[in-house]
Amino acid sequence: MNTLNTAGKTSEGTEINGNRFCERLDVKHIIDQRKLLFLRRLVHIKNDVVQTCLASCVHSAEFYGLCCKYNVDINMCSIHFIRYAMADHFYNIVLNADT
Repeated sequence: MNTLNTAGKTSEGTEINGNRFCERLDVKHIIDQRKLLFLRRLVHIKNDVVQTCLASCVHSAEFYGLCCKYNVDINMCSIHFIRYAMADHFYNIVLNADT
């Protein structure tokens, strides 16, 4: 029997409640994850132009909606946590669809 580590991963893939998803997401979650990770990486760039563009993006309704939907803060959360939050959200949708 495989045991879960803190990221929900086993040596043979992700397993939650006996369901294995091979660490895959659907297209919607992949797109959202890429948006959040891209913006997260921009936070640490020390270019004034990039920071100005990032500031205008961060104040948009779309960005606020993404952060609320997945319960992440790009200023505080690590890249690994954002990936975990996305996978957790997707797995909860899949598991709730089965019931």
